[in-house]
Amino acid sequence: MLIELLFILLLVNLSITAIYINVQLLSKFKNIHKLNNFIYNISGETLSSDNIEDIYFFILKELLKIIKKSSKASFLVYNEYDDIMEYKAVIGYDFKQIKDMSFKIKDLYHYEKFKNPCIIHNQKHCKDVYLNFNRYNELINIDSLDIKSTLCIPIHIDTKFSGIINIHLSEPYNTFSKYDLKIAKFIKSQMDRSLKFINLLYELNNNAHYDYLTKTMNIKYFESKFNKIHLNSKCVLILIDLNNFKYINDNFGHHQGNNILKIFSDTVRTFIRKDDLFARCGGDEFLILLKDIDLNIAQIRIAQIRESLKDIISFGVGMQEIIFNENTSLHDIFKLIDKKMYEDKKNKPKY
Repeated sequence: MLIELLFILLLVNLSITAIYINVQLLSKFKNIHKLNNFIYNISGETLSSDNIEDIYFFILKELLKIIKKSSKASFLVYNEYDDIMEYKAVIGYDFKQIKDMSFKIKDLYHYEKFKNPCIIHNQKHCKDVYLNFNRYNELINIDSLDIKSTLCIPIHIDTKFSGIINIHLSEPYNTFSKYDLKIAKFIKSQMDRSLKFINLLYELNNNAHYDYLTKTMNIKYFESKFNKIHLNSKCVLILIDLNNFKYINDNFGHHQGNNILKIFSDTVRTFIRKDDLFARCGGDEFLILLKDIDLNIAQIRIAQIRESLKDIISFGVGMQEIIFNENTSLHDIFKLIDKKMYEDKKNKPKY
């Protein structure tokens, strides 16, 4: 009789435990559904080509509320063109230190198994095995490998690998469990759909706001950004017109002309900051707005760009320092720097 009673109590205890776990899972699943719906709602209003990382950061922040054990997370996106993984958002780390790091997929632990969520224990050892010595030391130096357990959630869009969400635990007494793995699988099913939507919207915004060939802003998007500059900001507006571009197209073909435009745009981007504005406003004309600098610094930047391109293409430049006020007009300043640019083209050798 006693044995039967104990057996019944054991069954009751197991049933209560199972119910508790299922209730907990259901609660978390509902939170993930809310996150998914919220992403859909905010993306249409906030997503644009220069703030998609904000969406990735928001996803990490909300996931840490659902998986409450951790305060650290990272979001890596697969760049198919360069075949590398790039950090797009982190929590618990210094993004400035880590944003320029990238990895080949083969450098990542268990890369051949990036199909389903998994738990990685002792990440420092895994990185030591897969990474080259220099990259491993870079991560050690910024304390990004002080991780005891990682919940890896691979993201696939239309069955193609797209990126990884990593939730990290640093405390030696804490670890992820099979219970967390169930949650991760549900997160994956939701994120695959949400990120497909985000990527489609991102592509639409890119097509609407950016020049396909040079990856620079179009003039309409540039002007909208220009009109949002804070009052009293000191900036320099620069107009650049490439020399002899028609001659290149006529004698070497449009393919060579397009290559020149790409090289020019890529070079300029190495000398300006992410927050500066850069647009193609005509066939071979470009506008640059350098923020929070004066004319002397802008002239140094242009000299550096000229030097880098001296064996490829020359160009004329017109520039004007601006202190923004209520009457600042892109149209008016453009007319002024357009005259300066043609004076520059007359006075400079077309090497």
